[in-house]
Amino acid sequence: MTPAAAYDEIADWYENDFLGGWRAHEETGGDPLGVGPVLRDLLGAGGGPCLEIGCGTGFHAAGVRALGWRPVGVGLLDGPGGAGQGRRRAPAPAGADALLP
Repeated sequence: MTPAAAYDEIADWYENDFLGGWRAHEETGGDPLGVGPVLRDLLGAGGGPCLEIGCGTGFHAAGVRALGWRPVGVGLLDGPGGAGQGRRRAPAPAGADALLP
């Protein structure tokens, strides 16, 4: 089984069950995982693209966007028919999944 296929098997659980309990926090601009301060410290205010490798469905894209960056995500969900199709919160470069080990 490829890594992408293995992740596809748990993608629905991750999105709906693991993150599902935090959906209300995300919709109101909350920070259920507590990464906001880390993003602010590491990225600071900015502009232009910010690449997140291994982004999954782009859960942290809103926090990156709030700092003024334009989030771009690359992850295992980006392959043809990957579980992340249609659920992305950040655009992915075409063919980017082929570059991942």
